[in-house]
Amino acid sequence: MAKFFALYRSSICAGADGECDARAGASRHGGLAGVGGNGGGCAVTGEHSMPTIETAHIRPFSEGGAHELPNGLPLGRDLHRLFDLGYVSAKPTGEFLVSPRLRKEFANGHTYYALEGQLLRPPSHPAATSDRAPLAWHSESVFQAT
Repeated sequence: MAKFFALYRSSICAGADGECDARAGASRHGGLAGVGGNGGGCAVTGEHSMPTIETAHIRPFSEGGAHELPNGLPLGRDLHRLFDLGYVSAKPTGEFLVSPRLRKEFANGHTYYALEGQLLRPPSHPAATSDRAPLAWHSESVFQAT
């Protein structure tokens, strides 16, 4: 766990003086946003405005998911919410998925459909790579494919 927080801290430090804002990129999952790379940005869009980046648990802690880097996916706040609700996901290969239900239920989602099929951006730190097993679980158990 110490390694997890060290990677998080290094992703939000503001420069050579090493000053950090512990609140930058804090998420509702305990302030673990921006961990492990992607330049501190979203694994889908690459956006790196830290106040908007959160780390989604791929498999929720309440469903047996670990509170560790391989079970985390840095996402923009909007994508994180859609991910938790099953409107977006990623295959174990890293291909981003967008549910057709977003269009059916809300008559919108154009911004997200443009992202469908692209590959998740790899993290800059190998230890932060999302594990394929939680991605498989999410895309099969949570994602609303139809």
